[in-house]
Amino acid sequence: MSKKKIYQYNFFYFLLSRIVFLFMRVYYRKIYIRGQENVPSNEPVIFAPNHKNGLMDPLLILFSFPNDQIVYMAVSYFFAVNKTFSKFLRFLKMLPVYRARENVGDLGKNKEPFLEAIETLEQNKKLCLMPEGRQIEKRKLLPLVKGMFRIALFAQEKFGTASGVKIIPVGIEYEDLNSSGRNVTIQFGKALEMSDYFDLYMENSAKAYNQIRADLYPRISELMLNVNSEEHYESIYLASILQVDNYIIEHKLNNNVWDRLKAKQEICNTYLEYEKTNPEKLTALDVSMGKLLASGKSSDEICSLVKKPQTADIIKMILLLPLFIPGAIAMLFPYCIIKLSARKLANKGFYSTLSFVMGIFIPTLFFVVYFFIFHFVISTLWSAIISFILIPILSIISFRLKNLYIDNIQRFFFRRKYHIKTNDIVF
Repeated sequence: MSKKKIYQYNFFYFLLSRIVFLFMRVYYRKIYIRGQENVPSNEPVIFAPNHKNGLMDPLLILFSFPNDQIVYMAVSYFFAVNKTFSKFLRFLKMLPVYRARENVGDLGKNKEPFLEAIETLEQNKKLCLMPEGRQIEKRKLLPLVKGMFRIALFAQEKFGTASGVKIIPVGIEYEDLNSSGRNVTIQFGKALEMSDYFDLYMENSAKAYNQIRADLYPRISELMLNVNSEEHYESIYLASILQVDNYIIEHKLNNNVWDRLKAKQEICNTYLEYEKTNPEKLTALDVSMGKLLASGKSSDEICSLVKKPQTADIIKMILLLPLFIPGAIAMLFPYCIIKLSARKLANKGFYSTLSFVMGIFIPTLFFVVYFFIFHFVISTLWSAIISFILIPILSIISFRLKNLYIDNIQRFFFRRKYHIKTNDIVF
């Protein structure tokens, strides 16, 4: 019996994806998507996103195109856990990529998954590869590797110089890499047509790969915050996001996620230019940022903590407390288990992935326990209603409200400790 093609429609995959999408809507405060019109339907497409947050990056691309069953390529060590897990990853439409840094001798194993990837494109399906070749937990874009370009141009051979395979640059930005209940943005840029590179590819494949790399890098970079600095990364990143509110006001931009990202990019690019032309300004920036960075908090956390608590938030905290407390009590043990386990088991780049996956199963297990306690111990109609309906609803409400309470309480102590007296920080 022949093995089922990885790109073929799978009804059980469809059901699982719908469940995952529901949890994603809870896990993130809001998911903003832009540029979907740049991605054609029923044509061979390769998504090329920046990669900094484990499984959440490909999930967000899938979330953006819920009617497509996208095939992904992931590093091979996930497939080496055991055969059962490897089969599960294939069910999730993932193909392994073998890299020299793991084992040079395994590079020959890439032939079969690469052929499957090419066949996926030849069938006018969508494929996703991480063009940086690895994950980095910083807001910067690494140099792109050529594996994606090889697959794209091999598949383009079916179409020749006619329109065929397209690489779609993708930029993913998280308000906070490791915290739930935050915003995330995902942008899809204009496609690179592989037909434009086909003649060069037939003449000299290495030159074609280099040309695609040169063209694709800036297209991804413009869709994300690319703090491309080694020496001053932390200072530039922190200053870029701390100065957004002032920049928005000064340049009369709209205070939405897209204009805020644009403001961060412009501020960041200014500092990157200073790094080349006026390095003493970066030295002064390091000094001004040093006190906050020495707090031990991440830059994402600092940007939240320096904000002045708003009167409207305080009123919300008071009014919503009756809804928050019962859900918080129900979620206390699941939340602590998830946080502690994720910190212990996952490296920084997979913290959100593990938190998200555990967040699907552990609260559900506790809801079952609550149901048995309320229904079979107390054994009344109201206990069944409370355990089966109200507890999950209140728990979700509490989870969505947790940052409102945690952020404002932490802000009070952080601002007192570091003597921050203004809401707008100016440098």
